[in-house]
Amino acid sequence: MDERSKTSNPYAETVTSMSPLLPKNPYTGQKQKMNPERAKLVADALRSGKYKQGRGALHHNGCHCAAGVMCEVALQNGLELEVNKNWLTTTFDGNISMMPHSVSKWYNEDRFGWLFALNDTYGADFDQIATVFDNLAAE
Repeated sequence: MDERSKTSNPYAETVTSMSPLLPKNPYTGQKQKMNPERAKLVADALRSGKYKQGRGALHHNGCHCAAGVMCEVALQNGLELEVNKNWLTTTFDGNISMMPHSVSKWYNEDRFGWLFALNDTYGADFDQIATVFDNLAAE
């Protein structure tokens, strides 16, 4: 990430330090462990330059949110999803803006609210979000 993007996003430090704050299982209190190989696949995809970043929808008007990239990665790596494309929007298992449960399960992670907050609320760029996935892959 270049110096300009570090300073243009006031949440940059918060975003890159998010992995210790990731959700715990509400029943066991244990931090959920994402599949590390799959976390690395997401980090690589987010940095690939293949996806233009968008907000509020998995894939709309040529743009993906980070969760939409996760859907694409899962699909490319063998997860069967119902994908419907119209002239502007792609749905995954009928979802336009929320990650399908089958995708969450594929990553071994039940709760991705933090991801939607980083992408849609805090305006983190894909490189910053990829850093969180790097941390998940290293755990």
